[in-house]
Amino acid sequence: MLFREQIVTERLPRHIAVIMDGNGRWATSRGLERQAGHIEGAKAVRRSRRRPWKPASVI
Repeated sequence: MLFREQIVTERLPRHIAVIMDGNGRWATSRGLERQAGHIEGAKAVRRSRRRPWKPASVI
């Protein structure tokens, strides 16, 4: 049996929140400007929205 067939869709969350924290620290720890971290964080959220789950809130 495939993993996908084992998922009980009624038990999946309807809403997922993504808390954007640490992007500026991530960038500065790599010698980049803080803004670069915010840009990369936004890209990560866009990539995650292509997955089967759809985060509804980005904080």
